[in-house]
Amino acid sequence: MLTNKEIRYVLLLVAVWNIVIIAFVCALNRVTIEKKVIGSVAKKPAVSKHDGTEVAKGSSESNTLSEEKPDKVNSSMTDMYASLLIGDYSLENGVEYKFSSDGKFAGYFDDRHTDVKGYYYEVALFGEENVVNIYNKDKTSVVTYYIAFSEEADIVLYYPEANVKFTLES
Repeated sequence: MLTNKEIRYVLLLVAVWNIVIIAFVCALNRVTIEKKVIGSVAKKPAVSKHDGTEVAKGSSESNTLSEEKPDKVNSSMTDMYASLLIGDYSLENGVEYKFSSDGKFAGYFDDRHTDVKGYYYEVALFGEENVVNIYNKDKTSVVTYYIAFSEEADIVLYYPEANVKFTLES
C-alpha cells in the first residue's frame, strides 16, 4: 500500500507530465503563451473553494487538447494543491494545521491566534503562483501562504513577509 508521501509524489509526477503534454500540443499548434508579471492581476484569479460555491476556472469546460490554455494548466495545479492540502499536520514546534475537505481550517493562524477554529481556506492562483488564503468568517483577517512541493513531495507553505517556511509532512 502506498503511503501519503508516495501518493503525493505520484500525483506530482502526473501533474508535471500533463504540463509537458499540454506544452507540447501548444508548441505543435504554434500557440504563444504570454508571460504575466506576478502581482499584476488583470482578471479574477482562478479559485478552488471547498464549500461548493466556486470551482477553479475552466474546470467545467470541455476543451480539446488543441484548445488548452496556460490558465487551464494553472487551474489544474490549483485543484491538485487543494486536494493534497486536505489533512491534519503537526509541526515540530507545536504548530498545527487542519485543512478539511469542506474548506474549513483550524490551527495556527498567526502569533496572536495560535489555535483558531471556524476559519476557512481556499487555494487560489495569484499571478502564476499558487497560494492558500486562510481567513476568518467575515474575511477581515487573512493570511496568505505561497504553496509548493518540497523535493520529498511534501507541501511547503511559504510566508514571504516573515520569510518563514512550514513543511507539511504526512
